Amino acid sequence: MKKLILIIALFLFAFACEDKVSESNFGFNGELQLKHGQIVYSDNNDISLEILNINDSRCPSDVVCIWAGEARIFLEFKNTTTTIFELCTGGPLKDTIDNYIFELMNVSPYPVSTETLELDDYTIKLNITEL
Repeated sequence: MKKLILIIALFLFAFACEDKVSESNFGFNGELQLKHGQIVYSDNNDISLEILNINDSRCPSDVVCIWAGEARIFLEFKNTTTTIFELCTGGPLKDTIDNYIFELMNVSPYPVSTETLELDDYTIKLNITEL
């Protein structure tokens, strides 16, 4: 019985340590949905993209605020080099890295004062255009 409990505990521990969302591929000149921790690769595997962090200070939808706030998305772009860049709902919404334009289209979910959002709850929509 102890061996069975130990095996189950090791199995659960191994999956609990895995913090990356499954990988997927994307094409250029279209929208891409990306979750925190997910690594996506271009169709030809030349580049990869990952959300490193999200700082969301947007005013909750059920609260009246003086300032609307903003969501800042920190991304890691890898090709022959690694570049960390930021897109923000308060601007800039676009950035050009190498021969690619990254445009932030949406950050969801939108905050509500009665809910606490974790990084894994977020999904962003990007438009990636190859120059």
